[in-house]
Amino acid sequence: DSKARGEQVWLLMHVPAGVDVYATLHARDSALVTMLAPARAAGFLSLLREFSGTVRYNLYGHTHMN
Repeated sequence: DSKARGEQVWLLMHVPAGVDVYATLHARDSALVTMLAPARAAGFLSLLREFSGTVRYNLYGHTHMN
C-alpha cells in the first residue's frame, strides 16, 4: 500500500538478516552462522530489493552485551 501511495517506510526489527558473530565464532565446524535461517534471509532480502524505493531505513537492535 505504501509503495502504491508513493510513501516511504522504516523497518524497525529485532533480528538482523546478517551474520551471528557470536555463534559463528563458537561453531565447532567453523561454519558461518546467520541470524535468520537462510531461506528466511533470502526471502527478506528479495523483499528489500523489490521495495528498495519504498524502504527508507532499516534499523536493527540485537546486541546482548554489557
